[in-house]
Amino acid sequence: MEHNKLGKVLDKSEVSNSEKIVVIREVLYDQSYRQNARRVSAMLHKRPFTAKEQLIKYTEFAAEFGPSNALRPQSHDMNWIEYNNVDILIIGAFAAILFIVVSVNIVFTLIRRMCFTSKIKSE
Repeated sequence: MEHNKLGKVLDKSEVSNSEKIVVIREVLYDQSYRQNARRVSAMLHKRPFTAKEQLIKYTEFAAEFGPSNALRPQSHDMNWIEYNNVDILIIGAFAAILFIVVSVNIVFTLIRRMCFTSKIKSE
């Protein structure tokens, strides 16, 4: 907004009422803001295709050529497992469970060796 001289940006928690009044007066009475607003308005009114024109063109295209395989998303050809990535989730879950099991085994083995080692007494 400020970069294009279309308005001012204020943080309501950091600005006092007097500062708000000064900024509002500046935006209302400075001609550069008015000129830029008119320029942007003209740009929006003269854009190449309005939303209505785009809708008409897409509808005419669909009516003329019918459903097109080239415009159809690939997700229509996927089964439920592929679409929801269930196969990848199963592999990830299996890898996570395997990692946890191996880690727990290693920890228990280390604890067992450290705590329950029997000392051999020599005579």
